[in-house]
Amino acid sequence: MRGRQHSGAGVPRKADNRSARTWLRLLTGGLALTAAALQSGCQTTSGQVVGCKSDDQCGTGQMCDLTGQCVPKPKFVDVTIVKSGDGDGVITSSPTGLNCGDVCTGSFEVGKPLTLTATPAAGSTFSNFSIGCNSATPTCQVTPTTPGEAVMVLVNFGLATQPVTPPLCNSYGFCWENARPQGNRLNRAFVLTPGEVWAVGEGGTIVRRSGTVTTLPTSGTARNLYSIWGTSGDLYAVGAAGTILRNNTGSWVAEVSPVATDLYDVWGSGGTVYAVGAGGTILKRSAGLWSKETSPTANSLRAIVGLPSGDLFAVGDKATLVRGSGGTWTASTDATLNMHDLRSMSLASSGVVYLAAQSGELYSYTSGVFKLVYTSASDFSGIAATPTGIVAVGRDQGGLILRSVDGMSNWLRDLSTGPAEFSAVTSNQGETWAVGEGGSMYRYDGTSWLPQTQGRVKGLRALSVVDAQNAFAVGAFGTVHRWNGKQWSLVALPFSAPSFSGVQAITANDVWAVGETGAIWHWNGTSWGSVTSPTIKNLRAVWGTAANKLWAVGDAGTVLAYNGTDWSTVFSSSTFDLYSVFGTSATDLWAAGQGGAVLRSTGGAFTLVATGPATTATIGGIWGTGPTSLWFAADTDMFRWDGSSFTKYATSVTGLRSVWGSGPTEALAVGNQGALLSWNPASSSFTRTETGFGGGLYGVAASSATLWLVGDGGAILSRAR
Repeated sequence: MRGRQHSGAGVPRKADNRSARTWLRLLTGGLALTAAALQSGCQTTSGQVVGCKSDDQCGTGQMCDLTGQCVPKPKFVDVTIVKSGDGDGVITSSPTGLNCGDVCTGSFEVGKPLTLTATPAAGSTFSNFSIGCNSATPTCQVTPTTPGEAVMVLVNFGLATQPVTPPLCNSYGFCWENARPQGNRLNRAFVLTPGEVWAVGEGGTIVRRSGTVTTLPTSGTARNLYSIWGTSGDLYAVGAAGTILRNNTGSWVAEVSPVATDLYDVWGSGGTVYAVGAGGTILKRSAGLWSKETSPTANSLRAIVGLPSGDLFAVGDKATLVRGSGGTWTASTDATLNMHDLRSMSLASSGVVYLAAQSGELYSYTSGVFKLVYTSASDFSGIAATPTGIVAVGRDQGGLILRSVDGMSNWLRDLSTGPAEFSAVTSNQGETWAVGEGGSMYRYDGTSWLPQTQGRVKGLRALSVVDAQNAFAVGAFGTVHRWNGKQWSLVALPFSAPSFSGVQAITANDVWAVGETGAIWHWNGTSWGSVTSPTIKNLRAVWGTAANKLWAVGDAGTVLAYNGTDWSTVFSSSTFDLYSVFGTSATDLWAAGQGGAVLRSTGGAFTLVATGPATTATIGGIWGTGPTSLWFAADTDMFRWDGSSFTKYATSVTGLRSVWGSGPTEALAVGNQGALLSWNPASSSFTRTETGFGGGLYGVAASSATLWLVGDGGAILSRAR
């Protein structure tokens, strides 16, 4: 987990004000008090201070203690606690001074032992103290020794075991390995009955959780779904391109939509259902048919709710307010809203309507008056009136959740949220849920937010497969996952670990990862550690054939080589950034990147290929079987090198970033919106295979038995080969 809020206070230092002291009576017979000593309050013997009443009677760096003696002033250092891992918890200290959320700092005296205690949150487990205070137990002791030198302690928490065995699979044959049960962003949730919640999201995802059982009902669409609402036995979901789904028989069935514009929200009452969306779209379902209402605005509408008066209220972009009364819709704006885009709305039992703006504002609305109740630097995506107050969620790093008992003041951040950016919050039937990035689902139990799904949600950017028992995936914020033949697990790295963009496994015990600001990390079979890098340029990819033959590429045309001992720069150009590197052998190396640039080395220096592909798109991936058969993935197109020239194969996919295969007749490429392309030798073209994933895919590789895909939101998808 990354720091989202700084808090904590230091140990109070001893105050200068002291109670009356009992001074030692001086024995007669050798001790004499001078007039100056009497005036200053000090006793002297041969000119040396032996008693005091205040600090200013002592020398520099000294203080007057409780016994009236001048002693050295204590020195203090800052001790900072940083939490990491999938789970959550609280760290306290003895002496007091720390009671940590994610990151906090306290000031403690040098030379005195400091005991730290880690208490995992509900649904989490304590893993270990690592940096600064190594311990496998929840209690760890550290003693600051160097004045002015801050101490950092890393505490790792994991998630309590919540296995889903086997992994849930979608109708396209792909199974979600991380995050579980699936990795698409969830856009909205709806509590149907106590203990039963539904959620919808990217790629046509529908999730049903009943008690502790999670299922993925088939939606019949790959389009993004943005909202869900319904009653027992009659549910509705709406989404992209006018998609409307209904479930009143146990299965989801598409309904005929009168529009092809995106629909963002759905709500109903008394058998009549409404949907709103892009371009001011307002739809009404009556007598089993959907029809388009006359809308008073062209601005997109994002939320709709029924008011106690019986009127309908919809809000949207540019502070648009739409009221429906008696079949007539009218639009207005309010200066209080400052033309902000309104994203969510909730009606409290008090009759007050609460609104959340994308620009970081929360508003209340009652008796025709809007009031600004909170502002934030983070965007808000959802708001809900709950049994414990008004809750707002957002999409800042780590997942923003705010709560106010009265909805007007004292908005406090819930610190026990998970590592996910939230899309929405909903409350119904006495339950409150938040959903968002990577398929994350959190339920509020009255005290804390508990994760209902398992898995890391930080984006994965590269994949390397050794064999059926060993594979590695890396990504943002020092994220490393390892496959052990049975399951993927998150590898705990220090807080200082960078975001990774590339990984290459030579063997199961010889793995290299590269990333931001020239970072190079190595796995030796026992631990991960940073390796000295000759550059501070961002590194984007790494490839190699042996322990002493590796290459890495990055920004400003950087090409590094590893000889088994040191990394060195072998090419550099400020003209273009490099995003991919591959070789058919140690003496036939290729690198490519920005502007369609392609470099090649046949045992000597890297030079630009004069017959490079006719493209200005970034080439994100290279793979091939030999010097006369290589594939290059470049945004919307695939290029093939036959030994003398490039042939272009246009695709309908955008953001192609990686390509992999196992032989001359197989080539797989991945890109945006979960796209997976497969080479068809018979037709000399690429065909798309649906994955059921709505985010971007960045890595593709396979063992003998399993195909793996990795991408946004920590998604790891598998399919039998």
